[in-house]
Amino acid sequence: MPGALEAFAELEQTCRCVVVTARGEQARALTEGWFRRYLGRVPELRMRPSPSETSSQFKARVMLELQPQAHFEDDPFTAQWVSELVPRVFVVDWPRNRWLAAPNICRVRSIADAVPLLLGLQEGRAES
Repeated sequence: MPGALEAFAELEQTCRCVVVTARGEQARALTEGWFRRYLGRVPELRMRPSPSETSSQFKARVMLELQPQAHFEDDPFTAQWVSELVPRVFVVDWPRNRWLAAPNICRVRSIADAVPLLLGLQEGRAES
């Protein structure tokens, strides 16, 4: 996702950031290696334990466990499902997801564009 590494580095200074990927556990070493190479460390990482659970099922289950303030998603079907469970879903605006709309889905050009929006949500929650 465009701007993901920069945004992640900025957000983790004030937010708990958990990477939830539908990649299977068998790809953990490869995935952790990618993070070490591009991020310099491995963040908290949730990976799909079994192919018996679809990507969307896995992410929805993890959202229920984590109860996050927001979720970043690139798949429109998963974003639609997760939008019923999470206060805000950020979707990078791509042609394959232009049909997707919901009051709590926010389209961004890149993940970096979502940082001020997410930090604003965090401040608004703190003031409530």
